Amino acid sequence: MNRFSLLLVAFICSIFGLGLGAAEAPRFADRSLDEFPAGDLQRQLVALGPAPRSAALAALAALPIADASSLMVDAAGLIAYHCARGPTTAMLTQVAAGPRAGAAVAVSPFPASLMRHSRAGASRVIYLSFSGGVVSGRSWNAGTPTQGSVGTPFVLPIQPSWDCLPYDRDSDAATFSAAEQADIIDIWSRVAEDYAPFDVDVTTEAPAIFTITTAWVLITGEKDRANNNTPNVGIGGVASIGSFGLTDYAFKSPAWVWSGDATSTPASHIADAATHEVGHNLGLSHDGKASVTGDNYHRGLNATPSAPSWGPIMGAPYDRDLTLWSKGDYFDANQTQDDLAIIGTRLGLRPDTHGHTTVTASTLAIAANGTFAQTGVVARSNVPDVFRFTWPGGDFAATVAPFRAATGTAGGNLDLSLELRSGDDATQLAVANDPVALGAAVASTGLVAGDYLLVIRPVGAGTPLANPPSGYTSYGVLGAYLLSGSAGPTLTVLDASAALCGTVQIGQSTTRTVTVFNSGSSGTVTITAWTGAVAAPFALGNVPSPLPTLTAGASASCTVTFTPTASGSFSDVLTIDGGAAGSVTVTLSGTGIPPLPPAVVVPPPAPAAKSSGSDKGGGGLCGAGSGIALILALLALRLRFSHQRLARPVR
Repeated sequence: MNRFSLLLVAFICSIFGLGLGAAEAPRFADRSLDEFPAGDLQRQLVALGPAPRSAALAALAALPIADASSLMVDAAGLIAYHCARGPTTAMLTQVAAGPRAGAAVAVSPFPASLMRHSRAGASRVIYLSFSGGVVSGRSWNAGTPTQGSVGTPFVLPIQPSWDCLPYDRDSDAATFSAAEQADIIDIWSRVAEDYAPFDVDVTTEAPAIFTITTAWVLITGEKDRANNNTPNVGIGGVASIGSFGLTDYAFKSPAWVWSGDATSTPASHIADAATHEVGHNLGLSHDGKASVTGDNYHRGLNATPSAPSWGPIMGAPYDRDLTLWSKGDYFDANQTQDDLAIIGTRLGLRPDTHGHTTVTASTLAIAANGTFAQTGVVARSNVPDVFRFTWPGGDFAATVAPFRAATGTAGGNLDLSLELRSGDDATQLAVANDPVALGAAVASTGLVAGDYLLVIRPVGAGTPLANPPSGYTSYGVLGAYLLSGSAGPTLTVLDASAALCGTVQIGQSTTRTVTVFNSGSSGTVTITAWTGAVAAPFALGNVPSPLPTLTAGASASCTVTFTPTASGSFSDVLTIDGGAAGSVTVTLSGTGIPPLPPAVVVPPPAPAAKSSGSDKGGGGLCGAGSGIALILALLALRLRFSHQRLARPVR
């Protein structure tokens, strides 16, 4: 391109506000109303009167334009996010819950058996409401936006009151079935784990008093008892932005979360949505990809041999083993909002549970038989927990296991390594950081009597900033864990989620590694059987031969290869028998999907004909003709993003 063309491009870009290089994600503050992306949000703003429109534009100023398709405004000018539901076909096969036996219980009053608290007594509360109830006198009742289509007049219908249904998956709104009870506990435990680093009580028990620091998450259907649409009709959840702790928070509550359909919505989807909507209340916007337009959700990454599956909480991380708070620390991020800093400002961090250095190390109590068990919470990014203990001598083994949901995806936020070090911290005696497993185990045969340290570190995995990316950084790796050791020989699976093979195209394969170890602090485990009779589309490989005898902390592994020949979900069971040390079972699972269609290759256009009598005017990139074409192309690009201007721009 010659100097004239460069100057022409710079001039046109300066007129239209187009950048020549990478820049910070544009915010609504940088645009007038007629420059907003065409769609529901723009039509909603145009339909408002001057005062609520002014309030709405002020609230929008700090939000990214990339989120326009997920934003709406009510009749009072209050801004809220409306967020997508999870996929109907899981991206990562979940372990089936199986039949759930037990008696149904009445919905009202809410059963004491279902009341849970993650941090009872905390002044900040996240209340997960499964009981339904009446919603009136809130911003939602003054005129709730409906999602119209382009060209359809936009209306703000008034719904003075909703009589919302309780959490209901079996069309019996009067009782919670055994399956629904299990779901409620699962949803609560997953959300509690997401907020474990913070000074907040995640609870299913209705607070006696709702304050400006009580987040109310209403988990209900898209229709109320009178068959009126609720604000979450057709979507996964909806919540006001940045309202937690403000004087009008109650007016902008609740955050609505769709309770799912009768069969295809796993509890993990509802939990992910609940955590996500509270994130909006706390001031978080969406995590997406800079290169993708029209979709402001990062859906996460599949598991690889170097990392478990992962997704950002403020994206759409449905069906990922780890869901993490983010600061745009992944490839192709569209923003760098620091989730932990923002949440910490609103909720505060929970007090330290354990020391972080050799000087402040917590004391680990060891029983006479070598058994120990200690819980903890990693609440600060990239900060280890350190334990000091005295060992009487003999074989030593320890394992650290993060939170694991009862069924389905891991549901946690923690990946850990474990080190055994000398008491003066001068020597590393053993270290474990399995690239796929979320927990870790170390051992030392004949460890001499003396003082030692165990160091638990939050770790990342894979190469999240590479192209193509895998895994995640350690920034959002936080949550609860159990550090333990047993005296006698015990056969243990290091991480059952390693056998979840995910989604694979028909005819392709994925291979995962399953590891078992002797978690006892003394004695040996002699493996007597390693069941290899799993059926296609699963196949075992590298089964140890001969079958090994494992000393304390020693491990053995095999590979599982999943090669689907048809669409659908598949599962099988691998059994490993350790004789007197017990047997373990590992559920193998995977989903086959049709092959992707071949890419459509569009041939390049034929060269334009040159003007007669000259080789300089018509077809080159640097001639005057190209300058006119460039202007027309930039004008078309400008019209594409601005669409139709209003007669009078409103700021």
